[in-house]
Amino acid sequence: MKLLLKNFTNKDFKVGNSIDGVTYCWAGLKDIEKICACTDDAYKDFTWYYQNKGLYQEDSLSRVLVAVINGEIIGTLIITAGDKCKKPGSLACITVKRAYQGRHIGINLIYLANSYLKEKGMEEAYIGYTYTGLDHMYGYAGYKICIYYMMAEKEL
Repeated sequence: MKLLLKNFTNKDFKVGNSIDGVTYCWAGLKDIEKICACTDDAYKDFTWYYQNKGLYQEDSLSRVLVAVINGEIIGTLIITAGDKCKKPGSLACITVKRAYQGRHIGINLIYLANSYLKEKGMEEAYIGYTYTGLDHMYGYAGYKICIYYMMAEKEL
């Protein structure tokens, strides 16, 4: 799925803002335990990705954006800004704790990621792969499916 960022309007989405009582900010190394608790609750298969300490460096191309309520991390998203030669950015491994799903927290994480990538000079944002259901959420945020992959199992 991809989104041309020139078509994304900012809507005042900035990292550090609070939206409907949820604060969206960059995660640091000190947050890994809380992030893993969030990902374990939402989609345990993503926890492994969030344990990469390189994601928590301010100068890293890939960073972790989190949604926080009262000190509890309730949502996560990995954002990668390409370099000056490569103009795409990407989003990966979005999670929202089950108790907080359906409140647009995932959509707000995506909007904030789009805003960040656009500020970084990226021309487009993409999602390498997603699951049925999540494609609807990304579509709501303006992403379009550009490639379908079919996976199957065959006994040899």
